[in-house]
Amino acid sequence: ADWVVGGTNVPIDKDNPSSTDCEGSDGELPKQGYANGHLQFLRYKRSQLDQLDPKLKIELVQVRAEWDGLADSDKEPFHKLAQEEKDSLGDNFKKDYREKISQISPEERKRRKIESDRKYRSKIKEENARKVNEEKFCAVKFEEILEKKDLKLKGLIVKNESLKIKLSQLKIESSVAALASKFNMNQ
Repeated sequence: ADWVVGGTNVPIDKDNPSSTDCEGSDGELPKQGYANGHLQFLRYKRSQLDQLDPKLKIELVQVRAEWDGLADSDKEPFHKLAQEEKDSLGDNFKKDYREKISQISPEERKRRKIESDRKYRSKIKEENARKVNEEKFCAVKFEEILEKKDLKLKGLIVKNESLKIKLSQLKIESSVAALASKFNMNQ
């Protein structure tokens, strides 16, 4: 059977992975990147979790919070692991990127950089405009909610005053009725 490696159209024989043009001995593309300190920490946590139960899923948010809470001295072993992994890559580190970049003229690189920067600034402007619009929308909604609550509060205050007046009238009527019944009993 034919297999596709690394998203390329390089067919390899499942039984003979070395039948590709790839540099990796197992038929995979050679590794060009490394895991930074945080990813080394994540690997460590994953290995701890796998020892307990390989079916459990890791909570990335909690691991990130734990990483952020670590002191620099506690992070150092993971940074050292990352540096060792990067050093082990040697010339393969970002090899494809360096090869592609070396084939582009300085003018073309500058043009691409300017275009990339322009896109980035445009994206930031759009995000800021969206945030401002959201804040305005939220402020308007908040004002509407406050006005409704204020109107409801005023209605409750009026109703409370009305009930106080009725209660006073009922107390007066009750007192008058009690006096009248006492007066009738005394006669």
